[in-house]
Amino acid sequence: MAIRILLRKISLGHPASVNPLVLAIPSSTHCLSWSPLVIKDDSEDSCKKPSAQERIHMFNSEEQKKLHYLKLEYELIKIKRPHKVPQVMTDDIWLELHEMPSFTKRLKYLMHHSTKERRKEKEQLKKRERLEVLKNRMESEIRKFPIISERMIDEFNKKKLCNAMLYNSPTIVFDMGYEDMMIPKEIKSLIYQLNMCYSNNKRAITPFNMIACNINPNGLYCKLLKKVEGTHCDSSFLERTEKHYLELFPCEKLVYLTPNSPNLLEKFNGEDVIIIGGLVDTHGQKPASFARATSDNLRTAKLPLDKYLRWGCGNKNLTLDQVFNILLELHWSGDWHKAFRHVPMRKVKGIR
Repeated sequence: MAIRILLRKISLGHPASVNPLVLAIPSSTHCLSWSPLVIKDDSEDSCKKPSAQERIHMFNSEEQKKLHYLKLEYELIKIKRPHKVPQVMTDDIWLELHEMPSFTKRLKYLMHHSTKERRKEKEQLKKRERLEVLKNRMESEIRKFPIISERMIDEFNKKKLCNAMLYNSPTIVFDMGYEDMMIPKEIKSLIYQLNMCYSNNKRAITPFNMIACNINPNGLYCKLLKKVEGTHCDSSFLERTEKHYLELFPCEKLVYLTPNSPNLLEKFNGEDVIIIGGLVDTHGQKPASFARATSDNLRTAKLPLDKYLRWGCGNKNLTLDQVFNILLELHWSGDWHKAFRHVPMRKVKGIR
């Protein structure tokens, strides 16, 4: 294989400087074409061009005097013609001025940089103006749509509860007279469920008027409820009383909702007052609510679970808040299929 080595000298002002070697080698073993391979001299890579600041520091006394004269000249022009010189002078500009022999060239060079500086300032000013216009436009759009805070939402929900209490909305009564049948753990669970009922009722479109009756003022339930009052449940919109439900409403209006009733609740009647027993039974099913309703000669009803649901594993007991959510949805939509979506899916196989 033939390899041709070409040596070439290019003078850069130093007669002894040697330039890169250019080797012509084949680009492929299957063709006869040649491609150049440039080998650079390490001495050229090691030499870096000094910056303008370094070159100014390397000036001798004569060059320093000339630079001082140029600065005085710049200050004089700036006083007489401030629009023809740049306001910011860099080392590169001073170095270029130092190499210019005449005043005319230096003035033209300064005017060129002054024009560039003013153009840049105008562009920045336009950018700031565009941003200011955009900001004002966004603020005007925000004013059209006021920000709705959580406090405003809470006040709106409380107004709905107030209207439900004042304007004869359907009433749900919680019978809290089962405290003697529950252990402290079950009473705590009952308080949590009642708070969930209050929260769901506050967010509902058509809330109920909620009343908790048969409360023992010296019982554990009353003491525990006072601890969570103000954080989860507002006593102003959940009426609590020691009175019996027969003292509050006429007997013919009351309907006791109990799972042991032989009657089905076919539809929601807003004229009826529905009573839900405040009983958490974790040990077994006790027909306590049905026995109390029967002793008081009240109408009883149960949710039509078997009619609309294909029941799976587990018992058919529902928590206080689940029953309350079913009644809320039934009051709003009148559709049992939508209402029974609040039944936990782990207990059912589907909706009929």
